[in-house]
Parts: sequence; C-alpha cells; structure tokens
Amino acid sequence: MKFKKLASIVTLGIVCSNMLTFAAYADSNKNNSNLGKKSNDLLMEFDNSQNNKSFEKNVIDKEEYIEPSILSESIDNSDEKEQILNSLYNSKIDAREVLFSHDDVLTNSNFKGVKNKQDLLFGEPYKVVLFSNYIKDALNAGTTIEEAIDNSPYYWEVPIINSNNKKVVSACIVDKLENQWQIVEVRSNLDGNNVDLSKDHKKISKLMRKMNIKDIKYFAHIRFSQLGYDVLYAETDKDEYFIPLVFEGNKDSKLKDKFSYSKENFVKTIQPLLDIQSSDEILLGGSTTQYSKSVIFKFIESIFGKFSEIFR
Repeated sequence: MKFKKLASIVTLGIVCSNMLTFAAYADSNKNNSNLGKKSNDLLMEFDNSQNNKSFEKNVIDKEEYIEPSILSESIDNSDEKEQILNSLYNSKIDAREVLFSHDDVLTNSNFKGVKNKQDLLFGEPYKVVLFSNYIKDALNAGTTIEEAIDNSPYYWEVPIINSNNKKVVSACIVDKLENQWQIVEVRSNLDGNNVDLSKDHKKISKLMRKMNIKDIKYFAHIRFSQLGYDVLYAETDKDEYFIPLVFEGNKDSKLKDKFSYSKENFVKTIQPLLDIQSSDEILLGGSTTQYSKSVIFKFIESIFGKFSEIFR
C-alpha cells in the first residue's frame, strides 16, 4: 500500500484524566535478531545498543483466524517499523518522563506501583489515519474510500503501560516531524477496551466475524476527531462497514460504540460534517496537523454546540 504523509507542525498536549486499561509489554535483554519472533509469553526484544526495549506481540493462535487485510496494517508489516520503534526512545520528547510531571497522572489508579520510568513500557503501535478532504469527498460522492484513505495523512499511536498491573496509563503519538519519526504528543482518547481492540488483530477479526463481516479486502483505523470517535473501516466485495470506537467522555455521540454501520447510515449520521466546505487544515483534525485549535473548536461548536467541550 502506498501512503502519502503530510508535513505537520505539532504541539505537546496532555490529556491525563483519560487513563486507560490495556495489555502490557514485557522487559527483555536480547538483541535485534529476535525482533518479530513469536513466543508463548508474548515477548519481543529490540536493542539499538543504547536501550533494551520491549514490545508485546500478538501471538497468533493457529486455531483462530486473523483477516490478512487487518494483519497487513500492523507495525510488523510496515516499512517504518524500525523507525517507529526507535523513535520511542530517541525523540526529543520523553513520553515516560512527561507523565511524571503531572500529578493527576500519578494519582490515577492505573499508575499504582510506578516509581520510575522503567516501570512504564510501550505497547505495540497501531496506525491511525486522519479524516481528510479526500475521505470527505469520497463519502459525499458515494465511492469507496480506499484510495482516499491511502492519500490521507496518518500517524502511529502507542500505548504506555504500567508494567506492575498491566494497565495503560496513557498513550503517545508518533508522527513525522523535521523529516523524521518522533513522539509529538502524549495523550489518550480511547478507553482501555478500545485501545486494546485497536492493537489486537485477533480481537478485531473476532469483532468483524461477530458482525458477519468476512473476507475483508481492505481495512483501516480512521480518526474522526471532530466527532469524538475513531472508526474501524472494512471493505468487502459486498459492502463497506464502519465501526465507531467512541472517545472516552463523549456522551453525546450520535453513533454507538462497536456497532456496525452500513455506509449509507454512517454517511447520513455524519452528514453535517460532510456538508461543511473546509480546508484540510480543519478537516484533518489530528493532533499533528497545521491548524489553530481555537479554529477547530469554533468549527465543532458550529455543528454540535456544547459537544465540543470534550475536546478541550
């Protein structure tokens, strides 16, 4: 798949009250030759001669089918894999140190037992595509959005996990800045269950099967920041499906969490957004796009009024 990444200007933002639950990544002391190996205890080891790095792997049960299109979007199948993993320890922003500078994080129950940054581990990154004018135009035109997704900006979201209780305390966003991948923001929008779902290929496939969505030929995780949810998008020979993952704190969502919508019903629900004629700076709505946050809040308020408060 060919991706086109838009250059972005970022600001460090923290949302510390939305701390989530999630599976943990384990410690290791082996070398880079072990990267990508599967093991029963969910260990994967990575070393660049400066740091020992650990990441949980999605161990594939031979008896449990995973849609190839979903697996194709994993970090293991990305040409950016080593760059993304290295960025977690070599960025200008030390995501784990940032968390220790906020008292509301330290008092969160998920943070229990964390005494230093070595108690925090990074989870497996998952790709997040940002809603763009390409996607907007495709939805309005009634055409499939696969090509629009391929032409839209994206970043990688990485859970930050408490190694003591296996809970997520936050997440960080890795985006391309100054021509290199690096951590640009520390925050978390989705609740623990939805973060867990987002990174777990088996759970996504299982959810799709439960909704009778099979033989998926294209899959993507899309972020509709303006509306307060992500969407798991699946295209089959029969139809296109949209499964919202509602942001934590979004009580006014017009779409149900983890519920399958046909393209017709999905577009009908978000039509007010699609009717707005705006530039990419507004429509992208991601944390790393070039826009003024005051502008995006006014944009949201023009459609949903007080609903925008959940993004402040």
